[in-house]
Amino acid sequence: MLDVVRLLARKVQGDLFFKLLCQKDASPFISILPTNSHYFFNTSTPLTIYNETFDDLVIECKTKSKILLNKDAVLPSPWSRSRLVKTLSHIGEGRQHGSWKQDKQNHYVQLWLPMRLAWVKSGNHSITSGIIQSTGHIETHNVLDISKIYDHVTCDGINYIRKHDNKVIAPVYSVEIAAIFEIGRMIKDELNSSTEHEIPNS
Repeated sequence: MLDVVRLLARKVQGDLFFKLLCQKDASPFISILPTNSHYFFNTSTPLTIYNETFDDLVIECKTKSKILLNKDAVLPSPWSRSRLVKTLSHIGEGRQHGSWKQDKQNHYVQLWLPMRLAWVKSGNHSITSGIIQSTGHIETHNVLDISKIYDHVTCDGINYIRKHDNKVIAPVYSVEIAAIFEIGRMIKDELNSSTEHEIPNS
């Protein structure tokens, strides 16, 4: 299922990069980050009868994760064509700044489990260059388990729906992101099922 997540993320990446390259320079498209709700539902939306939001329900994992730019589902938001072109021309083997490597002062990525979807919060253009060149990795300590969200939100492919009152909290702006969200539910259920059927140590 993670392979399907990566495939869907590639579609989102390709659409974003193509739209940017078709602009004069600055992209009119809003950041892909879920906080602005243009690709996901707004994370400040109350989701429970106690008005708990996405941020209240997710679990911050005390771990570090390695994200591979040539493989994992990574969603950057490059907004300037000239900056992207400049970055591509300067970063890479045999180029002015050398091979792609993580800039720990600039690259900030948030990883969502269980679907391993990475949202780029800083370093969008240089991370985009790494994705395009299929090279490099990012280590992040910002890892969130969103499994509890599935107890309160479902998606029918048209809308994100709050379970306790069946209220639509956002339309589906991206079919790919909606599919990734629901695949996360399947991964969570599979992991829970595997845990329940484990044979206890004697």
